[in-house]
Amino acid sequence: MAPFSNLKVLDLSADFAGSYCTRLLGDFGASVKKIVINDRGDRSSSYGPFINDGRVPKSSAMFHYMNYNKQVVSISSQSDAIRELALCADLLIEDFSNKELRTFGLNFANMRDSNPDIIICSISPFGRGTKWEEKPWSDLTIQAMTGMCSVNGDQGKSPLKEPGTESEFITGANAYVASVAALIDRDARGISQQVNVSVLKSVLHSYSPYLLAALHTGNPRQQQAQGLHFGLVPCKDGYVSLSVRHEPTWEHMWLFFGDPQFAQNPRFDTATKRRENEEELSEILFPILANYSRKELLHGLSPLRILVGIANSVSDLIEDDHLKSRNAFVEFENEGKFWKMPGAPFRMSLTPRKFKGEMFPKDFSIWDQSENNISKTPLNFSETQKMKGPLSGMRGVVLTQAWAGAYSTQLLSDLGMEIIQVESVTRIDPWRGGVPPKLAGLYPESDPGERPWNRNALYNGVNRGKKAITLDLNHPESKDVFMELVSISDVVVENFSGRVISNLGLDYGSLRSVNPSIVMVRMPTYGTSGPYSNYAGNGGTTEPVSGMSYLMGYRDGPPINSGIMHTDAYNGVLACGATISALRERVISGVGQEVDISQQEASMTLLAEYIMEGSISGTSPERQGNTNRDYAPQGCYRSKDSVWVAISVKTDDQWRFFCQSLGMEDLFAKEDYATKDSRIRNAIQLDSEISKCISEYMCEEVVKQLQNALVPCEKIL
Repeated sequence: MAPFSNLKVLDLSADFAGSYCTRLLGDFGASVKKIVINDRGDRSSSYGPFINDGRVPKSSAMFHYMNYNKQVVSISSQSDAIRELALCADLLIEDFSNKELRTFGLNFANMRDSNPDIIICSISPFGRGTKWEEKPWSDLTIQAMTGMCSVNGDQGKSPLKEPGTESEFITGANAYVASVAALIDRDARGISQQVNVSVLKSVLHSYSPYLLAALHTGNPRQQQAQGLHFGLVPCKDGYVSLSVRHEPTWEHMWLFFGDPQFAQNPRFDTATKRRENEEELSEILFPILANYSRKELLHGLSPLRILVGIANSVSDLIEDDHLKSRNAFVEFENEGKFWKMPGAPFRMSLTPRKFKGEMFPKDFSIWDQSENNISKTPLNFSETQKMKGPLSGMRGVVLTQAWAGAYSTQLLSDLGMEIIQVESVTRIDPWRGGVPPKLAGLYPESDPGERPWNRNALYNGVNRGKKAITLDLNHPESKDVFMELVSISDVVVENFSGRVISNLGLDYGSLRSVNPSIVMVRMPTYGTSGPYSNYAGNGGTTEPVSGMSYLMGYRDGPPINSGIMHTDAYNGVLACGATISALRERVISGVGQEVDISQQEASMTLLAEYIMEGSISGTSPERQGNTNRDYAPQGCYRSKDSVWVAISVKTDDQWRFFCQSLGMEDLFAKEDYATKDSRIRNAIQLDSEISKCISEYMCEEVVKQLQNALVPCEKIL
């Protein structure tokens, strides 16, 4: 069995968010039937990278990545297959626009009348029934609207989006969480429901700690300069991030460099002084780093508790010994072509992901309505529990700190689970902002108050709805209290480095001895096994080691870290999804299990298109700027009033509307820009010409003209 065995999922999505959601369901047992309507198509089938010259679904690596572990069939818009499948489906995932619903004559209310047990998850850019329902959008414009772009890139230069189509992967992960939660709720109460997932809100929620910080202080986060205190620094063969914030690790670093006395230099002997004198320190440290390779720094400094993140290219990832030892890539084959793609974003010890093979069955059949689904008999939940959410009546005792882990358990709390946060009395959560006299928080009106550890925006942004207790788990009495909590809980979640839990004697076997049905979710940077598993990390190291930083940056410029360590939020959503997947399996089997989430590997799923491109071509993709293989032109342009504007042009019709709206008919007439492929080939020249044009218009005028022409365009907030 698996968490979603006997679950029937009807995938009517055409974009990445829905496809990724249903791919995850298929990975863990669901029977997923993917319907491609001929007059609509599927975005991934024409997206690439392509394994040969034929641009058909079977040639698109992204189509295979999004749809393996599904049965895929193309139908005409007049077919009754959708209605017939919906009669016995448990879950339907769709992302139709209102216009498409009218065109194809689909009525989901009627489907629910015919099958009251079906859960329908609708994915849309701005939410169904909102005034922006038909607003043009792209991954870039969503990132522009949510503040994501504004913190990325070099100070004073064009803001940057995250590489790939991150907003859609985040949304797909959120849709997965919402769908599984709705299934658990249906199992508990016997009632199905409609789920509405918005791309905009999914990304906004991921940015929430920094939105709260801006409200607290009145100072939104800005683009961050790369350097010793933040981001990447150069070394012998590339770039690394180094986190040396505490005096012991500062001393350890200089011990490694063979100059232990330098750690006592009074100009640099505290974190505050190092920040104040960073330029001077860089002049001293950079020549030293130039003598060491990335791997030498990783393996030399990590055992000394220094957080090191090496900026990996796609080739580095594919050849990495740690990732090889964990079988982090799927070796995929189609029509005699072989390539690698990222594996599962999480691993379940009892019910591992399985690969089901052929996605284009010779005989595609409607599900047998006589088959029994997983029991929908309502569980014995009180009326009070029903009101609190699908996880009401469950309890989690958690050892999560900072962003990724704490965000995952906040989502569990939002879904109704009682969360008891356990912190050490000697090492409180760093996102609390410290204790007097060392304070580094983002407080309301910049006032720490009498209890500053409870007022920091970052901490409060990911710990809503939790209870808290402090325990020193190195002491037997405190450990006894913790184990007593485990004995009456359903879930334990932790995001320490791999060594910590074993050192504390709190591994999965120990927890099972007091609670055989416990689900334990572990989410260290490098996973729980492999050569790097004991190395500590954070968002600033996860980005470079996952390949994200290498791809992020300006054309011909160095790799850079993003402005907010965004992979933490994505990993938090996936960890929540993994947790409730294991809980649903426990409902079926009565047995708990251990879940392993490598934040490095989970973040690599955001870069699937680049990993497959590098595997197919043998060459690592370089810095992506604001480009995307589906749009040309696409970029951020400064207007006459010095406001940055994000613009995405996907189709030839949009290109014509774009040129007409801004009086650039001469560009439209040029052969160099006649097709999307030619615009991609001549992107640098085209970008320069558009920059000159936009600089002559006020921001609001550009946005209004292009949105009226149905071209995705937004002011960067």
